[in-house]
Amino acid sequence: EMESSILHAMGCGEFFAMMEEPKLHERLKGVTVRFVTRYTEDKVETLEMGKGSSRAMAIVFKAMACLLVLLEPTPGYLGTSTSQVAKVMSYEGNGTDDDFLSSLRLVLQENGLWQSRVDEVLKLGGSAIKYGEQLKEHVAKMKSILDEDGFSEHFVQAVNIVDTLKNGLRKNAVDELLSLIREMTQKYIEKLCASPAVSESDGGMIQVLMTAVDKFPQKDMLQLKQKFLKWQKSVQVELHKQQAAALGNKILNQAGNEEEEVPVEELAQLLDKFKAEKEL
Repeated sequence: EMESSILHAMGCGEFFAMMEEPKLHERLKGVTVRFVTRYTEDKVETLEMGKGSSRAMAIVFKAMACLLVLLEPTPGYLGTSTSQVAKVMSYEGNGTDDDFLSSLRLVLQENGLWQSRVDEVLKLGGSAIKYGEQLKEHVAKMKSILDEDGFSEHFVQAVNIVDTLKNGLRKNAVDELLSLIREMTQKYIEKLCASPAVSESDGGMIQVLMTAVDKFPQKDMLQLKQKFLKWQKSVQVELHKQQAAALGNKILNQAGNEEEEVPVEELAQLLDKFKAEKEL
């Protein structure tokens, strides 16, 4: 009786009405986050309580964890996994009128928005395992350099991998990483544009920053890109001299190594740049 009462209270009309209304999904997500967090932290499955209450709480947890996975694209959020969605979708029911999980599965199957989320989760389940840890690692590394002044290799790594993660994970899964990349891109570009000269290491840094700024089509980032291009033009002679020096060192280091080819194409491109500047 206790089990039935708990499940009836959780699976009430108001709960499923919240699922049917997209405007209320953030509120629903908050409910799932609080329940999953408390259930896990309090280790509810180990607490002493009646069998009916224990079974009911376990069923509610399955439902809440499933919904949290569908509402939050970050892989492994609060210890959840795609398997929790698969379990609910494959649930066969117990044949009673107050079968909470059967009612939940029915809504997920019949509501187009929820069904599309289910399809996305199940389709990308393997990718979540493959890329989830990488995403978590890069977010942590980016957060660790927010207060650093120097150009970081962590930033370069994040810029180079974010598109791969975006293509392999669910929609919006990389939003936090993109936000961190955007913040650091703005910081680095503003710092460079405030400098009247360039250092020897700026060439590679500029290339990475151009790749990064192009990931953001928003108006303020487009304006930042134009400012960055204008600065590059003002220091391009010095940049080309540095590129020439770097290329010369590369050729000298490869001298005597028959397996290494002379970078003819790079030389030609650099000569074209100097020629274009001379004609201006």
